[in-house]
Amino acid sequence: MLSEHKIVVIGGTGLIGSKVVRSCYQNGASVIVAGRDSSSTGFRNLCRDAGVDFPFVQVNTSDPTSVDQLFKTVDSMVDGITSIVNCEFPHNSNYGKNFEEVAFSDFCNNVMLHIGSAFLVCQTAVEYFS
Repeated sequence: MLSEHKIVVIGGTGLIGSKVVRSCYQNGASVIVAGRDSSSTGFRNLCRDAGVDFPFVQVNTSDPTSVDQLFKTVDSMVDGITSIVNCEFPHNSNYGKNFEEVAFSDFCNNVMLHIGSAFLVCQTAVEYFS
């Protein structure tokens, strides 16, 4: 079904992203996982559970240079990307506090990180696929 596809899953080691990676792989796609840290427990568990050593490319979705480099690196690895799936959930170090403890500035910073990184990945993808 996806045997002709070369899919990059950004945030592919997280709760949603790991399920996307497995589903794409099980349906025949070549999958490249991108995220913050290849040494994370999430990435090790993903590879172990799927029985596959997925290629990993480090990316900071809040950094334009890093996102641009992701596309260039993966393009050279697989000779052309066919799809990008962004499951990344960037957040600051105060993320995860109880609602009552969240400072307004942290809330605003996390929203900016999330929306800004989604914008950056989309903008770079449009340029790549044009």
